[in-house]
Amino acid sequence: MIWAIGYGLDKWCGKYSAKEFSGEGEYSGDLTPNKKKAFFRLKYLPPIYEKVEDEKAYPLVVYKAQIMVPAETTGDVRVTPGADLDSITISLRTGNKHMFEFIDAEQKRIIGGEAKNVYPNLVEGSNVLSLVAEDLTMKALSV
Repeated sequence: MIWAIGYGLDKWCGKYSAKEFSGEGEYSGDLTPNKKKAFFRLKYLPPIYEKVEDEKAYPLVVYKAQIMVPAETTGDVRVTPGADLDSITISLRTGNKHMFEFIDAEQKRIIGGEAKNVYPNLVEGSNVLSLVAEDLTMKALSV
């Protein structure tokens, strides 16, 4: 019994544990010019979605959500100093979209997402932005 609980916990933790990605790619969106080369270092917490059978639906098997937590992505983006940094932070307003896509250096997968917030991270450097996003897309790198 204890083994089964431990196995279930290991499986759950592996599925929902934090993942880290880093690499070079593009930051794009409602900017001028609309694409900028950048380096990314992100920490990703995947969404948590667990479901259970709804007892009220018996004898039908109908599922309901038991736990729902949205994904969370935070990290840093290094862009060229000056103009790129300013154009990104100034243009992130309501209605504007900012996207990013890069190739993870370790796993060789394409990582992408939509920035919800970016702001200067002067602790890391004068050309570094802190980035907040939600869910990421991950695609295999086609050869």
